[in-house]
Amino acid sequence: MTGQPAASPLASADTPSRPSRGLLLFAIAVTVVWCALLMVMAWLTANPVALNREQILRSDLMITGKVEGDPHAGEVSVVREWKKNGLKGSIHVENLEDTGARAGETYLMPLLPAATGYRVAEARLANSAVPIYPATPAAVAQLEEILGARAEKK
Repeated sequence: MTGQPAASPLASADTPSRPSRGLLLFAIAVTVVWCALLMVMAWLTANPVALNREQILRSDLMITGKVEGDPHAGEVSVVREWKKNGLKGSIHVENLEDTGARAGETYLMPLLPAATGYRVAEARLANSAVPIYPATPAAVAQLEEILGARAEKK
C-alpha cells in the first residue's frame, strides 16, 4: 500500500462518455419546436367548414350576407345572391339568432321566404340545426361546386 487511492475498474478508457449538455439542450429545443409546429398545423386545419348540400339546394335563395348589429334584430346586408342574382340591399332574417351569428361577420346563408322577410333554411339534421357558414374562400369554393353541379343537372 502506497497511500495512493486504488484505480477504479469503472473509470477505464473503454467506457463511453456522456453526451454533452449542449446536445441535450439542442434535442429538447428541436422537440419543443416540432410539437409547437404540429399544434399550429392542427389548429389551422381542424374543423374545416362543410356545407350542407341538401340545405343549400332546398333553399330558395343563397346569399353572402353581413350581419348588421345585434343578430336578434335579424338585419343582414346582402353582399351577393347566388341563385337568382336579384336580391340586393338589406333584408330581415327571422331566425338569425338561432344560427349563432355574430354582429359584423359575413356568412353564407341559405334562405326561404318568411312572413316578415326570410328565414334560414333548416338542415334537417337530428339536432334541428339552423346552420349558416362563415364566408371563407374554402366555403365559397364549396358553394360554387354545389351550385355548379346543380346547374349541370338541369
